[in-house]
Amino acid sequence: MKKIFTLILFTTFFTNAFSQKKPKLELRTVGTSDISKTDKWKENFTIKKKKFNVYLGYQYLSQNLRQAKGDTLEVYKITFDKLKSSEIEITKYATRNGRIIIEGSYKVENDTLIVCTNTYDYIGAYRMTDKYVIGKYGLKK
Repeated sequence: MKKIFTLILFTTFFTNAFSQKKPKLELRTVGTSDISKTDKWKENFTIKKKKFNVYLGYQYLSQNLRQAKGDTLEVYKITFDKLKSSEIEITKYATRNGRIIIEGSYKVENDTLIVCTNTYDYIGAYRMTDKYVIGKYGLKK
């Protein structure tokens, strides 16, 4: 009787313990998002035999940019070929109160992705240029 009771106890414990689905852990870089159905495909490019897709989409207004209702925010989303989440996001165009505050562009030269961002503020205008190459886990500065 003790053997049957312990057998029933162990089978119930192990059945309940291992029947639960473990959640998938998805690691993602900060500042990236999923590719939605409203994002439009723009072009493909390759860097060191790795293919990338570029999508253009509208984003929700950003509190960091102090945008309000009626402002726009367009973003380039660069992904590895046929993946559903972006690797890098580049702000193409952003406005605040009807004035342009950020313009961004990208180009590929010699297996490097070059990103240029122009920002305009009441203090002045600034340009930031970043270069990305293929690293072990994706694109790196």
